[in-house]
Amino acid sequence: HCGSLKAMRGGGFISCRPRVKLKPSLNCTQEEVLTALNECLPTRWSFLDTTEHGLYVRFVNRPPDTFGLGNHLGQYFHNLGIAQLAGIGYNVTNTFNVSGFFMPRGFPPSSPPDCSQASMLKHYCSACNRNRAWEFPHGCPGPWMETDMRGQLLQAIARAQPAYDQRDVVLQFRCSDSWNRPGYGMLPWMYYKMTLSDFQRQSQSSRFTVTIIKDPGVERVEFCQVVLGVLVRFINSTFQCDIEVRAARSLLVDVNTMLHANAFISGVSSLGMFVGAARHRVTYMPVSVQAAHKKAPCIGNVRWFLAWIWVGMQLHGDSQRAIQELPRWFGPQWQKSFVIKSINEVLQTT
Repeated sequence: HCGSLKAMRGGGFISCRPRVKLKPSLNCTQEEVLTALNECLPTRWSFLDTTEHGLYVRFVNRPPDTFGLGNHLGQYFHNLGIAQLAGIGYNVTNTFNVSGFFMPRGFPPSSPPDCSQASMLKHYCSACNRNRAWEFPHGCPGPWMETDMRGQLLQAIARAQPAYDQRDVVLQFRCSDSWNRPGYGMLPWMYYKMTLSDFQRQSQSSRFTVTIIKDPGVERVEFCQVVLGVLVRFINSTFQCDIEVRAARSLLVDVNTMLHANAFISGVSSLGMFVGAARHRVTYMPVSVQAAHKKAPCIGNVRWFLAWIWVGMQLHGDSQRAIQELPRWFGPQWQKSFVIKSINEVLQTT
């Protein structure tokens, strides 16, 4: 095959995995904490620092254009979680500012030192050691899950006070930078159909709006334009809804719009997972490497969905060949003719 299909045949919602809860350590020692810390640190951009004021986790935040916000948040919360569980200080060595999205610089060590969470620290550092969490720690359900992600992310948004549009459903359409990359890929119609059906059933709405926020590069990749057009036609043929397709705006406005929607349907995206962690309402999230390495942990109000994920990494960026592959994987075989018809209609208008 020119592309590869990841995950089990079929697909559907799966139960999340509850977080491990261990009793506080009553007779812990700093030696236990240091042993656990040595499994967690250093990572590519963080290390343990001994100062006259105590131990610190130092996080050397990368320049904003190095990664997307999701990857930056993964590193930030991973190191924050290590520091909190160890009862030591946390320091971001330079300002965390990704397109106006600011996070606190850290805090000093607890006084007196608190090692009561040494057992939890040991658990997470064993499960998500520095080899697994070296660069992208959100790919492992680790210390970041013990932080107040929701509170901190909502505070970051509140500080910026960006505008947002209230929507029924916001759908994140990510394609241009991910359709042919290992660990990413494209989601099939089943994912969108079942998540929209679940929202319709839960909300008891006979008609609703769907706002699709497309990534900035979609217009530059013909394959992505076609997939988006086919998706819109499938939604229109299945649901009574109004669809708005809009380009990405500022990062803060888009994140705020995702946060406030009645339902958020994420793509294969670490940012989508953190938005889901911060939301009070339902978030639909595909099981993927980008989201806790397929472990589906219980976070926020996230409903995990196991779906096929198509990755066109063997196509080497060839949009035409990728479009030819689309009828094979996007929808069920009995709808293949509708996929082909939709492709032709989109191509006639692009």
